[in-house]
Amino acid sequence: MSEPRWLTPDHAEVWAKYRTLRRTLQRAQDQQLQRDSGLSAADYGLLAPLSESADGVLRARDLGAEVDWERSRLSHQIGRMEKRGLVTREACADDARGSMVRLTERAGKRSGLPHLPMRKMCGSSFSIR
Repeated sequence: MSEPRWLTPDHAEVWAKYRTLRRTLQRAQDQQLQRDSGLSAADYGLLAPLSESADGVLRARDLGAEVDWERSRLSHQIGRMEKRGLVTREACADDARGSMVRLTERAGKRSGLPHLPMRKMCGSSFSIR
């Protein structure tokens, strides 16, 4: 096995600056999202795939796979969102062990809002032309 190739001091500095920039941008986006819509990044992370589904409903395990979350994290987040009226949990007709997560009308109205402030914050550099 060959020796690992460590970063040069210049590369290490660039890597550290990249990581700092990434954290700073993520924090700014999360704060903007919260201010503009009252949604957390976790809320939006689940609302986006639900709103993109044909009928606003996804099986919980499929939603978890979509956002790459563990079952426990997903369950806790869905519970918090249920308490605020953003989603409902329903029995899965095909499998009694599974559950479906449904976007509520209230959440459907809110989940589209964050796209505008995010676009404004990022500028037009991400626009499709």
